[in-house]
Amino acid sequence: MSGLFTIGGVTYGLYDLVLVLSILASMTAATLAWQNRRKPIARPLVVMMVSSIVWEVGSLVYRYGVLSGSYELALRGSQFVYLGIPVVVAAWFVLALRYAGREDLVDTRLLAVLAIVPIGVNVLVWTAPMHSLWWSNVQPGTDTVIQYGDGYGIPYYLHFAYGYLLTLAGAVLVFRQVSRSKSLYRGQAFMMGIAALTPLVGNVAFFGLTAAGSAVPDLTPLVGFTRVPDFTPVMFAISGVALVAGIFRFGLTEVAPVARATVLDNITDGVFVLDTDDQFVEVNPRAKEILGVAGERVVGRSLSDVLGDNEALYQRYADADDLTEEISLDTAEGRRYFEIEVSPLASEKGQRVGRLFIVRDVTDRTHREQELQRQNEQLERFTSIVSHDLRRPLATAEESLVRGLRQGDRGELRKTRQALTDMDAIVEDMMTLAQQGESITDEDQEFHPLRDVARDAWNNLDTGNASLSVQADQYIRADRRRLLRLFENLFENSVEHGAKTDGVQIRVGTLGSAESLLRADEQGFYVEDDGSGIPIDEREHVLEAGYSGEDGTGLGLAIVASIADAHGWSVAVTESSAGGARFEFTGAVVD
Repeated sequence: MSGLFTIGGVTYGLYDLVLVLSILASMTAATLAWQNRRKPIARPLVVMMVSSIVWEVGSLVYRYGVLSGSYELALRGSQFVYLGIPVVVAAWFVLALRYAGREDLVDTRLLAVLAIVPIGVNVLVWTAPMHSLWWSNVQPGTDTVIQYGDGYGIPYYLHFAYGYLLTLAGAVLVFRQVSRSKSLYRGQAFMMGIAALTPLVGNVAFFGLTAAGSAVPDLTPLVGFTRVPDFTPVMFAISGVALVAGIFRFGLTEVAPVARATVLDNITDGVFVLDTDDQFVEVNPRAKEILGVAGERVVGRSLSDVLGDNEALYQRYADADDLTEEISLDTAEGRRYFEIEVSPLASEKGQRVGRLFIVRDVTDRTHREQELQRQNEQLERFTSIVSHDLRRPLATAEESLVRGLRQGDRGELRKTRQALTDMDAIVEDMMTLAQQGESITDEDQEFHPLRDVARDAWNNLDTGNASLSVQADQYIRADRRRLLRLFENLFENSVEHGAKTDGVQIRVGTLGSAESLLRADEQGFYVEDDGSGIPIDEREHVLEAGYSGEDGTGLGLAIVASIADAHGWSVAVTESSAGGARFEFTGAVVD
């Protein structure tokens, strides 16, 4: 073959061009790995790429010496490659150990042992013209530019076996780890497979063709020993590029093995791992659902990118390192409660490598706790009512009954009957309070026209001269039966305390609408009147059981509060524009 191109009278082949391109690729990979040198897995990659560059440059120098007829350059190139070869395989082995999670083995003693071979090899290679331990007889050749004698010394074969041993050991470590990788790591596993296989394939091909005495005339000019080009350094360049792609495209970092050992595929909790740069290196399907990125690629993306639409949530956990707390989030399934655990991740040496997030859905537990709290509060109210409100009519009934029986006074007996009637009303309202305050499931709620429910409640009551105005055409999502009772109690309260001879005027309206941009907790409805109103110092107490008027049981507005709480609404007592009482219910879904 005449060669691919000629420069300065020297003819070069495609192999020489490939070597130059490999040097450029190795330099790019080394630069990118250096920029990420804080990641322990990137450090041996930098060493591996720099050593690969040395190997490739040495190969070019050797090629130039052979093609130009310079024995000195050919010899220096042959020696120069060994500044890279033993270091490349050692760096690959260290990288494989770290990828496989065997950080505990990478210590000063191991690095010192791995340094012995490169030092020893280079001592033998650079003194080769003075002995036959490496090459049997290196000297200028008669028909070739450089001649290495009839064979190699024992140290050469020992180094050959050592290099293959480290390369194979690294490949085994990588493929064992890859075999454990799940679907989230298919891209990373593919890149690691390329990184492990390519050097082996290139080196086996080189020695196999050399042993067979084959030539590759389409790749390189036929010049003595160069008949079979060594593509091993090129393959290590490809390996480095694959590793860099793994780091930047698929989130290959030092914490990946730790993450894969931690996360279970079918765990019901959301689990994800961030590296020291806050990039996702592991995320399970449940976590993606919670984060709102189901079906998207997350590994390799940053936390700020994934939470880009929720700046408040990102700021909350951007620097969180060791905490456990409970938060509520609006999801596609509605409002859910989650327990967040954030823990630091460290290597075997105690070096910080990232953070582990466990997001546990505790909505059912929270609802049970809220229900238990509601029941406890209700029990306290009942205890208060029984000990105070029931004691008064019971004492009245007892005294009136005794006097009536002794004196034969029918008036005292009527007092007894009235006291028993009051007790019956209290008991009935207590039962209502318990029933109306029970939790309401999603299945219990439907959208109902606010106007119709309010009108039906009004028609159920004796409202005298009072009037009702419903200024709402919207629908509200609620349990109709309990919503009806809520309106009935509010209307009764307004009529009873209106203090207007011409009849109190009551209005019902909505807060926000489906078309508004108000937040959900600002939407809802209100009921107000133009009566005497509620004093400021009493507004926070009127919803408590047993607080209201002397003639009633004191449970009417407490029932209203219980119904609102069962729906998940908030109640605020304020003043209407006419100076009367106004009850605002927020958190209700209005359409």
